[in-house]
Amino acid sequence: MSGATAYASASMHAFASFFGTDEMTFYATSSRFPIDPTQPRERRYFNRFSDLTNEILGARIWAGIHFRNADVQAENLGREVENYINTQYFAFVH
Repeated sequence: MSGATAYASASMHAFASFFGTDEMTFYATSSRFPIDPTQPRERRYFNRFSDLTNEILGARIWAGIHFRNADVQAENLGREVENYINTQYFAFVH
């Protein structure tokens, strides 16, 4: 199971829960593999929080790190963890 996918899934579901929608335009900046430290890092733009999770899921598979089933299970686990935390610890906020 992919820890990166589970973490991304939980994080992105938490943002969607906080903002009340999955639809949000934002970007993520990569800090890995700097070519020139004086130049800006690559930015990946997204229109939904779930788009970032899906990209990470796909990247883990394309890189040959995991099989799809392991990443799908990790995405589900992240969503379930976020849902549990949201309902058990932040229920008073709703």
